[in-house]
Amino acid sequence: MTESSPHPTTPLHAASAPRPLGLSDRLAPVAAAVLRGAAKGLACEQGGFEAGELWLLDDATQSLGLAARWSRNESPTTATRRRLADAPAEVAALAGGAVVLETASEAEAWDLPTDRVAAAICLPVSSDTTIHGVLWLTNERPLALADEVVELAEIVAGRLALEVERNADSALRNVDARIAESVSIAHSDNEPSEPEQEPSSDFTEGQPAFGNPQSAILSPVETAAWTASHATGVAESGCWELADQRLLTIAVVAIDSPESTQATQQAAVEWLLSEAPGVAARVIDAGQLLTLLNRRLLDCPLAGEGLAVAAALVDAPEDAAAGLGGTGTWAFAGPAAALSVRAAATESHVGDLIPLGWTEPQAAYAPRPFELAVRQRLVLVAGDPRMTSPLVERRLGDVYRAATADAHREMTAEGCLRRLASAGVDEALAAVALRRD
Repeated sequence: MTESSPHPTTPLHAASAPRPLGLSDRLAPVAAAVLRGAAKGLACEQGGFEAGELWLLDDATQSLGLAARWSRNESPTTATRRRLADAPAEVAALAGGAVVLETASEAEAWDLPTDRVAAAICLPVSSDTTIHGVLWLTNERPLALADEVVELAEIVAGRLALEVERNADSALRNVDARIAESVSIAHSDNEPSEPEQEPSSDFTEGQPAFGNPQSAILSPVETAAWTASHATGVAESGCWELADQRLLTIAVVAIDSPESTQATQQAAVEWLLSEAPGVAARVIDAGQLLTLLNRRLLDCPLAGEGLAVAAALVDAPEDAAAGLGGTGTWAFAGPAAALSVRAAATESHVGDLIPLGWTEPQAAYAPRPFELAVRQRLVLVAGDPRMTSPLVERRLGDVYRAATADAHREMTAEGCLRRLASAGVDEALAAVALRRD
């Protein structure tokens, strides 16, 4: 299926713009990434869905507001709202059912606000105690939606519910902190305080090509992420700045197996990218991160999927102004590699540990500490099972050993990944790079 159509899609509920939903900046990019994975991965043998939307109930539970959206086609993303009294499909979903539409005639029976939906799934986004809203996956062409597709969509809806609740918890903590700060200042000198900024948690996703590279900088460490164009969906990479000023970077690849489908592999990759930042905020090193992610994967409906993961947690800078920092830990699971890149030498380490999801819940992944010297780079790579070959390990190292001293001095984190992407190491499917300034 092509990425565009003659008629650009519009949000399912076209209406006037509502008041702001009050969502933090952290929820929108994560929700959009989850929606993208669901729309592209589900019913992929038929081309997938053209759009995915997350709608949340307002405080009075009288209407739904568009909180996040992903579409294959460029179209306005202005937030819209629809009253529940005019939304029979959403009401049915909120009551606990799944609305599954496979043809345009079925869609017409639900009085949808647009006549360009020929196939759709509408599911409740809820936890055991709270109903948050609904998930819509829509298509302008009819689709044959098997029970497996609906079940996987339910997993996506559950993931969105967790992200909504985490966002709400974070917002409450910020409010409590601001109230406490205001009370403290009022008791001390009664001077007005600057409004506290919400902790940043920017997700930077690796791109299939470097036309629009994305990176993050946590002084004095710079990072970049890359995903091979032919592996998009079953491989991803990204970096997050955590609330405690640590930096998380991850490269993940779904491992093929007879029990897996492309849809379940993509769902597992999206699950890990959504889960990792929250888990990382509560652990002290990268080994603990992979250990807990493995346990959660084994406990969720995606158990049985195998993931190769290379991850690093960079410590908060000790004194950025003085140039101190660049320490942390890395860990990997499954076919992955770590390369320490310097002008004087490049050292490589390839692991063949069991992928996440294919081991026992009590399995533990060991962290490996690192301390980057000035201009030193750490490259973490995840790939297919051929990555464990000594020949591939040597080829990965040669990517950087062939660089001149001048090239090493100028090589940024992004430059590291450009070099890897152009080296023709087909076994490498996703990577992240860190560089000490």
